[in-house]
Amino acid sequence: MNLRLLAMVGGLVVMTGMATPVAAQQSTMSMGLFSGSNSFRPDLTQRDLKVIIRVLGLQGESLKALQDLYDGYAGTLASEGVAVREYVAEVIEKAETLQNAELVVPARTKISEWEVRSEQIKKTFLEDLKSLLSRDEEARWPIVERELRRLKYVGSGILTGENVDMVKLTEDVVGESGAQGEVAELLNRYSEELDHVLVARKRALDENKEEYSSAIKTDPDKARKCWGAVNDARLAVQALNDRYASLIAGVMPGDKKQKFERAWLERCYPMACRPSRVDEYLKDAKELQSLSAEQKTQLKAIGAAYEEKVWRHREVAARAWRQFESEHRKQRLEDSLAGKTDDGRNQQYNGAWLPESHPVNATRLTRIEIDKDFRRQIDAVLTPEQREEVPARLTPFAKFESWQPYGL
Repeated sequence: MNLRLLAMVGGLVVMTGMATPVAAQQSTMSMGLFSGSNSFRPDLTQRDLKVIIRVLGLQGESLKALQDLYDGYAGTLASEGVAVREYVAEVIEKAETLQNAELVVPARTKISEWEVRSEQIKKTFLEDLKSLLSRDEEARWPIVERELRRLKYVGSGILTGENVDMVKLTEDVVGESGAQGEVAELLNRYSEELDHVLVARKRALDENKEEYSSAIKTDPDKARKCWGAVNDARLAVQALNDRYASLIAGVMPGDKKQKFERAWLERCYPMACRPSRVDEYLKDAKELQSLSAEQKTQLKAIGAAYEEKVWRHREVAARAWRQFESEHRKQRLEDSLAGKTDDGRNQQYNGAWLPESHPVNATRLTRIEIDKDFRRQIDAVLTPEQREEVPARLTPFAKFESWQPYGL
């Protein structure tokens, strides 16, 4: 799982220490104006370029012409972007020095103008490229556009599995040889079907986002309608990915099948697949220089058994989280419509408030017992002195994560 990635992940670290007196209260406000250096880089990356080359089958002089055009596109962005960056930096510095937030308005305007200009530079590059294509290559251009939409939009998902690119996932698993045979055929079908649901999702967001924001406080029925339209579009992408994950796993070569299934689970459900303290303990224990040959063999066997049990557990935990996700998103909508105040659940979106009987917490309690059992097994292999050498045995902080699916 998005895997954004993805889903957004926040970390909270709690530490204890001596309190120190402070002379005054201080707070800081930050205003984001643009996406850092990415705002001045080509929207079409080298990865996109590879897609264009692959789909069109470019080689020889055609390939060189494409690269020359792309270098010109990237160069124009870089040269014109320098002036924009310098202007914005100067405006921000002045606003900060005078402590006047209103002074950043010209910088916002300049960034908005730059976004329009950079889009025009990209459009010119694509038009110039299309003018160089042969008739056969031009006939395949709609496929290029489809593939570029996949790369650009699939990562916008917020539900588990909604932001996973099955083409990229499969390529990562099968390696440089690329997908072949039935796998390649499935990926082509997947790309075609995915394009339809991605376009539908974007349209649903474009048509409902602003209306939802205004209706959430004034018109509950309209807000529910907007939310439902977008949620249905998201579920369609999620369902498509679920279906093709199963289909692709079914025809994946034997030595790649398990790797694919586990990679899929990790990218869809990072909250269910994150390492525990025992994962870290086992890893550190295996790296001890003082281990005997027999201890290494024992820890290797423990690690294999632990991995197998944990992966089976993660499948159960993933199903539990999917259920929680569906239930809680709907409940959050109704809470917002009812004007209920935030009780911290939105800040720490991890299901910690759920009863122990809920599947999410039930799987977490099961994981605790699994880890206790394997920690005892690891301890039994190590000497007391070796146990003290393992860094992960003593952790002076507590870490909590939030998996909030931000947005409509």
